Amino acid sequence: AVAAAGRSDRERDRAASELDAAATAAAKWRDRADASEAAALAADASRRADAAKTRRALEEQNHQLGAARGVVEAERAERHRAELTLGAEVNALRDALAAATRDGREQLADAAAARESLRRGGGAPRGA
Repeated sequence: AVAAAGRSDRERDRAASELDAAATAAAKWRDRADASEAAALAADASRRADAAKTRRALEEQNHQLGAARGVVEAERAERHRAELTLGAEVNALRDALAAATRDGREQLADAAAARESLRRGGGAPRGA
């Protein structure tokens, strides 16, 4: 009976030791799982932060491109207005030159007619 009781105590101690070892192993696995989950959460937070940073950078670039596009469009419109203005000025100068040329030809024709009249009649041209 004493031997049986000693054996029973040893078995109980061994079972308790195995139970403690199993509990320690389970705690280690739980700690590893917790650490793994924490690492995954940290990595996910890091990815979200990087994505937010990239999104902000892209939004800023988009804003800058929009502003640059506005400047280009304003310059293009200004150039178009200048081309229209210069075209109108060129047309006005062309018309003025054509009118001056016509007037000059008319004056030249009148002068030639007056000279011819003087050669023929020696007097002042008629209508003068």
